[in-house]
Amino acid sequence: MEHEKEILHIEKIQPALVHIELHYNENLKIKDLAEICNISEPYFRRLFGNCIEMSPLEYINTIRIRKACEFLQKEDISMSALAWKIGYSSVSTFERNFKKILGESPTKWRLKSDDDKQFVNYWAERKKVRNLFVEKKDIE
Repeated sequence: MEHEKEILHIEKIQPALVHIELHYNENLKIKDLAEICNISEPYFRRLFGNCIEMSPLEYINTIRIRKACEFLQKEDISMSALAWKIGYSSVSTFERNFKKILGESPTKWRLKSDDDKQFVNYWAERKKVRNLFVEKKDIE
């Protein structure tokens, strides 16, 4: 019963997860994400935290940093251009979030060999969410 409730909760925030993935480089507001899901902002924040085990803002930043890693792998791009490309309005905010999530600056990360690079795998630590998605797909 509890597991079924968790699946229903993740389904409620699914539209926001998809929206974040598609629009990570835009100025995302939590109230707008809640509206996409047709729920109140406080309830959205609570559901999101329970399901994803991080706040909506932490999740957005994680998606953005994952995208930054992808761009750093395949493009020779300045940090200011990259920050703008993934939705940050300042390089300092981008670099602070990158370091918070990956433990080093984007410049230092870029200089590492591919074998030594740590990538953002936000689902690996979120087994609860990954399992819910896998089981949901298996059910359908």
